[in-house]
Amino acid sequence: MITVHLILLMSILSSKLATSQSLLRKKGLQEEEVSKNDDVGNLVTLILETYLKDCGTMLVKDGTDSWVSLSIIRAFTRASSAYTIFDLETTSRITSLIPTGVRLQRRMRIEERLPCQVFVVDLTNSRGSSLAIQFLENLQLFLIPNAYVIFLGRKALLEDTLRAKILRNSVHVLYLVIKLEKQHPEASIMGVNSAPNNSTQTKVTIFSRCLFCDEAENGIEKVNIWKSSTGFRRNTSLLKDEMLDMKGHKLRIVQVAWVPLVAYSCDQVNATGLVTPLDSVHVRALRAIAKSLNFTYEMREPSDGQWGVSTPSGNWTGMVGTMQHHKADFALSVTYSWSRSHVIDYTRIMLKEPFGLVMSKPKPRPPYLALVNPFTAEVWMAALLSTVSVGVILWCLQLGWKRVSNEAGMTLNVALLQTWSVQFEEPATIIPKNASSLVFLGAWWIYCLFILSMYKSSLVAHLTVPGKSNAIDSFEELLEDGGWTWGSGHTHTNQYDLLKTSDNPVMKKIFEGMEIQPIEEQAVRILREKHALLVAEYLFKSLKVTIAKTRGGISPYYFGKTHYFVNGDGWAFRRNAPYYDAIDMKIQQLDETGHITQWLKQLIGTTPDDDKENLGKEETVISEEQNSESTSTGQVVLTLNHLQSAFYLFSMGIFVSILAFVGEMTFHGLKNLVCLAEGRKGKE
Repeated sequence: MITVHLILLMSILSSKLATSQSLLRKKGLQEEEVSKNDDVGNLVTLILETYLKDCGTMLVKDGTDSWVSLSIIRAFTRASSAYTIFDLETTSRITSLIPTGVRLQRRMRIEERLPCQVFVVDLTNSRGSSLAIQFLENLQLFLIPNAYVIFLGRKALLEDTLRAKILRNSVHVLYLVIKLEKQHPEASIMGVNSAPNNSTQTKVTIFSRCLFCDEAENGIEKVNIWKSSTGFRRNTSLLKDEMLDMKGHKLRIVQVAWVPLVAYSCDQVNATGLVTPLDSVHVRALRAIAKSLNFTYEMREPSDGQWGVSTPSGNWTGMVGTMQHHKADFALSVTYSWSRSHVIDYTRIMLKEPFGLVMSKPKPRPPYLALVNPFTAEVWMAALLSTVSVGVILWCLQLGWKRVSNEAGMTLNVALLQTWSVQFEEPATIIPKNASSLVFLGAWWIYCLFILSMYKSSLVAHLTVPGKSNAIDSFEELLEDGGWTWGSGHTHTNQYDLLKTSDNPVMKKIFEGMEIQPIEEQAVRILREKHALLVAEYLFKSLKVTIAKTRGGISPYYFGKTHYFVNGDGWAFRRNAPYYDAIDMKIQQLDETGHITQWLKQLIGTTPDDDKENLGKEETVISEEQNSESTSTGQVVLTLNHLQSAFYLFSMGIFVSILAFVGEMTFHGLKNLVCLAEGRKGKE
């Protein structure tokens, strides 16, 4: 169906396209009559060749072929310029044939590879500019980058045409008011009129739509006058670069706070949602650029408080949606996203901010476990099993020797105690006589020598510098360790979308178990339980510095070593904003001169480059062992804190011995009572 419509459209348009000779025959105009009006075509050609030489050109006219259109076509033909003619009357007749959702830009075959596009709109015979403006709206002119518009028409249409909303993104718009007037005979001596009849000349007053000339708002400015006899009155450029001085024009900013990159105060929030920007990285850049380009600004929060996610209808929420519908001019901090780039324009990347896991800093192991810390649980289990096994094997060897030699052997409890005594560096009280038992005990002594040596050295190290609990640095370690909960502070960020749409099985599990809770509440949970927070790096650093100031310079939080990158961070503009290039260039200058890095360092105390090696590593904490006294030689003096495990073990031994004593006394007391009772029965 679309192909049929295209064929029909192109067939109708082709019937309207013609060269200047065919148009002359259609109108029946005399060659001399038209030659008098070739001045307008020459002027338009001069403007295009001077300022817009590499642009694609489209002549837009209504159903009638005015002398201005004929003049432009003849001039284009003589100059061998490539151009396209579009008839507004034909467009209005076939509007119903264009399917919904198919861009008129595609119908017009606007060449995106060209650096710019020029629309020459002839309004000479038009009663109003509404049809031309409607055409530009259907064309979505505000989305065509580097679009230039040149109107030709009566002065009565000047105001309504140049103040049309569809031109809001067009930096350069000219309006040529054409007038034929009497020419003085002497004017032709120094003039440039090529017409055979010099009794009349063409006067063209050129007006420009300036973005900031009318009290920093859109206005109309007379830029020059051209006459066919004398040329331009002033030697000035018709296309001025207004972006270097925006004359105090107010830009609208929409933003969600993201400390330390963007911060603002909500104390003065009113019905319009305006906020007061506070000192932060992007606000410093904003102030510097605003001063350089001479513009003012106002900042407000999006109505829903979100960054922006897409909806099934194609609209976006939050900041992105506000810019998509041109309700704001730009935002200061937006993470790059391919899907977002279809509705907003990004500047160059200013910062790269990864996210990772934040949890409680690894804590020293409990001092009462100092005696068992030198070995892992596996080593302790192996040592226990080997001790029992050696005792049982020694008892079996002695039992076999007893049967062969008829000599006294060892009981099982003696054999077990013998093996234990060797581990505690006690000499054996009973030396076996058979060679097999002696060789076996010798091997056991050598084994115990190595185990005891390693245990003692490790114990000294752990008493001097107590070990700490294992740090969680990645999603994989978080899932493997078990017993952890984790969460995020937002559902409308790119990191949330990354986890939500990822095909990685680990990230899928992380997303399924993720809790959504305010960051402040999760920060408290981190210190109370095994809880981790998924957060951006710079936000964590800013919070860490703030918390450290209230805790004597020590932060209780730990940032995992594994970083997960989403995309870079930069400013975002509504599509095809006229001041985009100027502001983007200023951002590049701030970045290349190191201002952004320096501001980040000042605000959070470190920079990404300086902190890459240290990020995520353990920080120095004030612990009890650091407060212990030291000798002049630097040796650590052991305190009760270091040796409390020994006292605990001794106390446990005393408690067990008391229980054993009570058990023995009870058992023997009951036994004596039973014997007395049996004795009395025997006497009876």
